[in-house]
Amino acid sequence: MEIKWLEDFISLARSHSFSRSAAERNITQPAFSRRIRALERWLGMPLVDRSTYPTTLTRAGKEFLETAEQTLRLLYEARDHLRGDWRRGNETLLFTATHSIALDFFPVWLHEVEFALGVKSSRMIAGNLHDCVQNLTEGESDFLICYTHPQVPLLLNAEHYPSLLLGHDELIPVSAPDAQGNPIYPLPGAADTPLSYMAYAANSFLGRCVDLLL
Repeated sequence: MEIKWLEDFISLARSHSFSRSAAERNITQPAFSRRIRALERWLGMPLVDRSTYPTTLTRAGKEFLETAEQTLRLLYEARDHLRGDWRRGNETLLFTATHSIALDFFPVWLHEVEFALGVKSSRMIAGNLHDCVQNLTEGESDFLICYTHPQVPLLLNAEHYPSLLLGHDELIPVSAPDAQGNPIYPLPGAADTPLSYMAYAANSFLGRCVDLLL
């Protein structure tokens, strides 16, 4: 049994929606469904009534919900207590960010703030956005630095994970020039002759932002 299965189950109990909880947990809906079934197999009984809409819990699911919440609370309290004791003697701050932020933004930003914040030691854990969010929620990092956009929400609980705006960035299209200095791919394109462009990965944050603009 894995802790994330309990977190998935509690999210589903609150949202009554596999798709909404999958988005909240930053995984695909099929992967989320597999983890709920894995928890049910571990317990040996169904927790979710899949014949209803919105999704509801079975009688066993309702009984198990309280146990799941108490178990997670006790585990996190123990973890926070132990890590608090350890970090009082270890002044290294742990950051996590996507590769572009870790390479382009973080070194300059850290240099500007480390003296004011009294940071003596820091470590960056770079990865894709899903891994970075998981690093934060599982306590593997102290801070997550990431892009945000109103139409591409990160779906982290703001009460548990308060945030600060560090700056603004602009996403602009650029094109290689022709011999006269004009863009080879001028905007706007046309529906019958769409422009070619170098895209971000479809499942990346910036890829989803570009899809919204297009």
